[in-house]
Amino acid sequence: YGASWGFSPDGTDARKAAFSSIFRLAFDGGGNLLVVENYSLIRRINRVTGILETAAGTGPGIPGENGPALATLLGDGTSDLQALPGGELLVVDVPRLRKIDRAGNISTIAGYGFTIWNFTDNQPATQVSFGGLTAAKADAEGNIWVTACCMSLITQIDRAGIVHWRFGQGPQGFGGD
Repeated sequence: YGASWGFSPDGTDARKAAFSSIFRLAFDGGGNLLVVENYSLIRRINRVTGILETAAGTGPGIPGENGPALATLLGDGTSDLQALPGGELLVVDVPRLRKIDRAGNISTIAGYGFTIWNFTDNQPATQVSFGGLTAAKADAEGNIWVTACCMSLITQIDRAGIVHWRFGQGPQGFGGD
């Protein structure tokens, strides 16, 4: 059934690959399976050949910015991803929200690198500290919805990159049924 826990290099038949702690799965626009491995790598399994390759990250370390995703050190908290209709990839790379474009370059679209919660409504997403981002999903209109473990809020980043509070009461509380 494949190898035990470990790491397999690019070019390995994914059926025989060793993976190190798989955290999330998604499909890209071409039907390839994307795998978040060890919170710090995004691997792609080619849907036709079954061959494994690295799509982003070079392992744990300090996140890189505005360059090739393959040469970027992703943070130790890559916890969610979504393929976007235009071929881009949305990546929750705690404490940032990042996008990998069709050319394979990565950039931060929200968050600025701190893991504390610092949120003010109606400000640019790159000036917000979301704390421990846990999920991000894009809707059909191009807005991005995000949440973080310490926020207890659901916020929306509009197409202009502005953050808006939408749901929830803020830092951990319970409003009843």
